[in-house]
Amino acid sequence: MERGPKIGLDKVYIASLTSGTDVEGGTATYGAPVLLSGAASFVGNPNGAMGTDWGDNGQYFTMNTRGNMQATLDLIDVDPVVKAQILGQTRANGVTQETPVDQSPYYAVGFRVWIGGSESGANIYEYVWYLKGKFAVPEDGGETYKGAFAPKHTILTAEFVKLVSNGNLSTRARSNASDVVPGTITNWFNAPVLSASMSTTAVTLSSGAGSISGKTITLTFGKSGETFSLTPPISPNAVTVSVVSTGLILAGTYTYTASAAGAAPTLTIANANIAGVAYLVTVTNELVDSNGVGVTKKSILVTPA
Repeated sequence: MERGPKIGLDKVYIASLTSGTDVEGGTATYGAPVLLSGAASFVGNPNGAMGTDWGDNGQYFTMNTRGNMQATLDLIDVDPVVKAQILGQTRANGVTQETPVDQSPYYAVGFRVWIGGSESGANIYEYVWYLKGKFAVPEDGGETYKGAFAPKHTILTAEFVKLVSNGNLSTRARSNASDVVPGTITNWFNAPVLSASMSTTAVTLSSGAGSISGKTITLTFGKSGETFSLTPPISPNAVTVSVVSTGLILAGTYTYTASAAGAAPTLTIANANIAGVAYLVTVTNELVDSNGVGVTKKSILVTPA
């Protein structure tokens, strides 16, 4: 495997950890990853140390330890809506409201580091996810113009802990590693990669995957032939159904029922107002599989048989 120094950083993503999912025996789930553009640097410090025990008149045993996993993320700027979310602040009508007791929710942070090019000319990257951390409120302010530019960035600091559900702190993969699966790299930012065995392959809805039966619309999903399941409860924003002839969103409350694990999971949408007409069904990445990978957004036309 060709190697080289780390010379670049881009594609910094954050994903909010869904409250209550990181528990013993459970599986942590996340919201859709959000890109933080303008990344200047990311520095992770595990505060590691070495310790030695002595016996038989000499060094007998040595071990490594790690302290708090701290990180510093340097960004050109942060969208104020995203900034309020990651700091647990209230925002409404374009105004962010900060209080002394705001608490940041947990987030995963993913990014890739450029390691130059291979002999064949292909770029080499290391891909990383830190899986559970909180951000501190950054320093604020500015400096007057003094005849020369002195750009001020937004510096975010965070501390990370291990996931309760699987004990992992981070995951990483090198794009040119001999044992890496190509799809792992391609799909790295679809969702936080929780373990070495996790599938990040995108979940898709094909154009012919919808049908109507009585008062129910059924959608069928795929994942490149892999066996998988959808994760309930289904978000109300995950699927919208509108009447093609009028463009109106279907009135009433949907009842979502996800199928059990299988090669082709289905999602049924039951509603008393469904009639024998054509519908435009739109699925977003708020609908996720058991690995937390969101469905690729798509709209399909569903017509009566």
